[in-house]
Amino acid sequence: MKMLLIRKGTWKFVEEHTLENSTAEWIRNDEQAQSTISLSIADNQIVHICKCETAKAMWDELQKVHEHANLSNKLYLMRKLYQTK
Repeated sequence: MKMLLIRKGTWKFVEEHTLENSTAEWIRNDEQAQSTISLSIADNQIVHICKCETAKAMWDELQKVHEHANLSNKLYLMRKLYQTK
């Protein structure tokens, strides 16, 4: 997803969270990033981002749902990797 947004030139709108003092160009590019994210995820993931107003909010919400970077999860994934045949 990140590479697709970079290719379309909209990744910086996922990194920035600006609503006040937004220019028309910023809004257009943010909407393009939002549409790229929305159209690239599975239908059952739309529920997580349906109330988000910016591409950054969408990205943060999806990251919160899917990226668990705590120690117990890392250990679980390492154990699962080593047990794979």
